Amino acid sequence: MNASVLTDAMAEEEKLEVEKSDHGSVQPLLKKLTSMVFVSLIVILFGIAGWKLMDPLTLPIRHVRIEGNLQHLTSEKMQNLISSVISGGFFNLNVMNIKEELLREPWVYWVVVQRVWPDGLNVNVVEQTAIAYWNESDLLNDKAQIFSPEQTTSIAKLPKLAGPRETQSLVLDRYHNIENALSPKATKIERLTLSQRRSWKIQLENGPLVILGRNDVDNRIKRFTGVVLGSLHEELDRVEQIDLRYTNGFAIRWLGNSQNLFESGLENNG
Repeated sequence: MNASVLTDAMAEEEKLEVEKSDHGSVQPLLKKLTSMVFVSLIVILFGIAGWKLMDPLTLPIRHVRIEGNLQHLTSEKMQNLISSVISGGFFNLNVMNIKEELLREPWVYWVVVQRVWPDGLNVNVVEQTAIAYWNESDLLNDKAQIFSPEQTTSIAKLPKLAGPRETQSLVLDRYHNIENALSPKATKIERLTLSQRRSWKIQLENGPLVILGRNDVDNRIKRFTGVVLGSLHEELDRVEQIDLRYTNGFAIRWLGNSQNLFESGLENNG
């Protein structure tokens, strides 16, 4: 083989190597571009799908179910409250807004709001349990929390508690203690009052006003539920007032303003 033929063969081989090299570098680039286009399309499709799902007209809420033992609330009222704040479809519905709106209703103690696929809403309501009036216009629940419904006419007869600001827990505890002590005597409290000067008074149902005062209250309650009721239980309907602010004794005002004093010392101890 002469030199020219060898040179031409080498040149052809070099050309083939260059073409292979160029093809090898183009192929990964094409794969990369294809992957980028595919990912971009996926992102765009997800974006369109997300935008569509967040459209309020997509899967609007059509069914609202109210659950709970309702006595002072009605399903109709709850439906109206929900309708006033509900907006958007299944996916962009703001559940917390609905919950906060329902909790503004005084008779609602707690509420759980859940979406139900594909167009429903389930609302579980726990109603307040009123156990006493507080300062005439408000109510107390069993956790000593104050709530203030617009109307209380539908509430069963409740004891009336009263006291200064932030004393409702103290008054409620005292009420329970006295009620427990009175239970064997078949006597109930109509009103329990704590004054601004921290003086206690009990108004009994169909009975007298009992003045406990500020000092030594626990012992005075024991004296009342023991000695006083023991000696006067059959005559309570004739008594207007019992004053326990005396050392080891008490004063009675009968209906008609006559008064008897039963005690070992005459000093009123507040």
